[in-house]
Amino acid sequence: MTPFMKLADIGLFARSAASDARVRAAWTSGSAANVFDSLYANAPENDPWASGSPAFLYQRRKYESVAALIPQGRYRRALDLGCGAGLFSKRLTDIADEVVGVDVSSVAVGIAISRAKDVPNLHFARGDVLELPSSWDGSFDLITILDTLYYLPPPIEDGLLKALASRLARLLSPKGLLVLANHYFSGLDSDSRLTRRIHDAFRWSPALHALGSHRRPFYLVSLLRGCAAAPRALDTFPA
Repeated sequence: MTPFMKLADIGLFARSAASDARVRAAWTSGSAANVFDSLYANAPENDPWASGSPAFLYQRRKYESVAALIPQGRYRRALDLGCGAGLFSKRLTDIADEVVGVDVSSVAVGIAISRAKDVPNLHFARGDVLELPSSWDGSFDLITILDTLYYLPPPIEDGLLKALASRLARLLSPKGLLVLANHYFSGLDSDSRLTRRIHDAFRWSPALHALGSHRRPFYLVSLLRGCAAAPRALDTFPA
């Protein structure tokens, strides 16, 4: 059996925890864009969570596992929200004719663009998951949101998450697929409880049909299909 991590990955978790702590500390003094711009600009190798480091195995195995859960087939257009430096976005180019990676950090987007110059069907843009343009509605066959929504500005209330699920569902083409993945450890720690609330909000949405959830070591993946006629009941975000 192929291991999902190695002993050295303890260093990855320590580095990730340090980046998470910097995000939490910075929320009191900056916007989302400024918080993540600073994080990417000052991290070793511009990689705050060591997602692309060859020294660690866990993140690479995680991306492989999530990609394997996506139903086989060819997708016309895919959207990777919270793409960071674009590592998972690049994986999606194997199954999609066009991939768009979006991140709130212009620094991260700049890094992603520089690393994908040789991939013609991969594009990146700066954008906020809470302020996506209506012109994108109905244009994506596949949306992936990996390790992103627990970095929304606090407080992350259930009403916000339900409204966001409804909004993102409208980005899907009829019967399009949404893939949601977040850290999940014991189910009792605060991060895992937030992950459960995020996934419950998306599974609750009348605009999405839950296909199933997959528990893996230290993360949870939910697959959801867009409904053909998605309700518009929760279009607005709470003030």
